[in-house]
Amino acid sequence: MHPRRSASSLVGGAFVATLRPLVVRSRALLLVLCLSGCDRSASSAVKRASDAGQALAYAAPAPAPPPPPPAIDADPVGPIDARPFVAEARARYPDAKAITAEGNAVVLVAMNDARLLPSAARFTRRVLLSYTHDRFGRFPSVPVYVLLFSTFDAFDHFSSTHYGVPGADDLGGYDAKTRQILVDASNGEKSLPTIAHELVHYIMREADFPRAPEWFSECMATVFESPRWADDGIHGAKWSLRYALLKSALASPATAPTVRFDTLFGMPDEVFLGVDPAIGVKATLTDPKLRAAARGRNLFHEALARYACVWLDDQGKLFPFYTAWRDSFATDPTGEKAFQRIVGEPPAAAQARWAAWVKAP
Repeated sequence: MHPRRSASSLVGGAFVATLRPLVVRSRALLLVLCLSGCDRSASSAVKRASDAGQALAYAAPAPAPPPPPPAIDADPVGPIDARPFVAEARARYPDAKAITAEGNAVVLVAMNDARLLPSAARFTRRVLLSYTHDRFGRFPSVPVYVLLFSTFDAFDHFSSTHYGVPGADDLGGYDAKTRQILVDASNGEKSLPTIAHELVHYIMREADFPRAPEWFSECMATVFESPRWADDGIHGAKWSLRYALLKSALASPATAPTVRFDTLFGMPDEVFLGVDPAIGVKATLTDPKLRAAARGRNLFHEALARYACVWLDDQGKLFPFYTAWRDSFATDPTGEKAFQRIVGEPPAAAQARWAAWVKAP
C-alpha cells in the first residue's frame, strides 16, 4: 500500500505505511499487522498530494474472489480481446461509472466519477510499456481490477466496508485475494503514481518474483511511486517524502550509524515491518505504544528500501540486480551474491558510496 502519512510506507510501525504489502504476501500475521496500521506515514495531507503507491494490507476479510478468468497472453500490452474482462468487471462492480481495459492485465474501473479514466488509462499504458522494456520478465495471466475513487469519502467507505481499514490510513492498496487495487484518486492526476506502485506488487507477487522478501517488494514498488521519465521509460525520482526522513537521519550523529541499506539484505519480513523479535507480533498488535513504535521502524525501513533501489536505478543497475537475484534466489536467498555480481562489491562495502549519494543534492 501507499501510506498517506509521511515519509515511508506502510504499516509496520512507525511502521509507516510500509507494512503495506502484507496482504500481497498472503501471510496472516503480517496481514493483521498491516491492517493495524499499514500505510500510514507522517503527513497525511501532504502525502496524499504527492507520492503514491503502496500496497494495501487489509484487516477484515475481503469478499470472495470470482472464478478466475481465462488465461491471457503474458504480454501485458499486446492486442487481445478485452471484452470478457470488461464484462466481468461490470458484473463485479455494477454501480461503476465507466470501465476500460489497458493491455492484457489491467482493468480500470471508475467507481464514482469517470472524468479521470482517460488520464488513468494513458498513464497505465505508459507504465505497462515501460515495465516490459528490460524490466520485469513475467506478467500475471489474469487481469487485476484497479478501482478509482474520485473522492476520499468514496474511497474511505469502500475500504472500511470491504476491508475494515479506514481510507485515511492509505493512498491505495493491492489485495491479491480479490485481484483488486484501490486508488484514492481524489487528488486527480497526482494520484496516478499509486497505480505504478501497486502494479509492481501485482506483477512480482503473481508472476515474476513471488518469493521476494517484503523489503525488496517494497523497494521495487516505492521507486515508481515518485516517477521520473526518460527515453527508456520509467525511473524513480530522487525526491519523495521518504527522502526527508532518510536525509535527516543521516545528518544526525546520533542516528547516522543506523542508516545502513546493507542491513536490508537478509532482513526477516516481520523485522522489516517493524516488529521487535523479542516482543513478537501478538504483543505488538495489542499494545498501541508498541504498535506505534513498530510503525516508526517500518517507516524507516521503507525509506532505506526505496533509496537502495533508487540508487541502483540511477546507475542503471536496478533491473540487472533484480533479474540476477530473481533467477538465483534458490541459492542466494539474501540477494548479497547477486548484488556483488552486479555492483562489483558486497552491500556493506557499498554503504559509504550509497550514503554519500543520499546526502548529495
